[in-house]
Amino acid sequence: MPLSPEQCDTLAELINIGVGRAAAALADLVGERIALSVPRVDVCELDELDARLDADGHCFETLVYQDFDGGLYGRAVLAFPTHSGRKFAQLLGHLNDLPDELDVDLHGILVEVGNIVLGSVLGTVSNLSGRRLTCHVPELSSHSPLSTVMATRATPRRVVFIADVDFLVDRRDIRGSIVCLFESNGIRAVIDTIALPTVAPDP
Repeated sequence: MPLSPEQCDTLAELINIGVGRAAAALADLVGERIALSVPRVDVCELDELDARLDADGHCFETLVYQDFDGGLYGRAVLAFPTHSGRKFAQLLGHLNDLPDELDVDLHGILVEVGNIVLGSVLGTVSNLSGRRLTCHVPELSSHSPLSTVMATRATPRRVVFIADVDFLVDRRDIRGSIVCLFESNGIRAVIDTIALPTVAPDP
């Protein structure tokens, strides 16, 4: 179910606006600038997801995911390599040393970060598409591949729409990515109803 170039551009701009708002909130939280990449929009089968992301140099082990339904069904994920996830938890937890593993408190920190970031993205999707979304409580996974985490929310056709955005915390060796899965039957209608602002806010 391929998207036209115009539909891909619309979806990319929608995600870009949401991520820009999320980056502003995240920058306030960490007190440092957050640099963003241009969203990469892709369509693939679920079993191709890990290979697609590996080809882009991604290796995710720490995943904060948030389910949503209502006007649109899917799952949004804030994904970190293990080292970056621990560094982020160290920064926000005001720890002197890099933790060897994420304890309950540090899990809670990353889940709250995911709640802020993913909430900004999904709020933008809801507002600009006019579709009311019900967002569930975010959860953290540190043991399963991204494709496995996504699989439990995939539609029977197993087609996923990926909106992939890299972010970099300034002066820190912290990288992450935002990946969204949308139900294939609903995303076209959402794209067609989106009313994008004339000028998108700066990230």
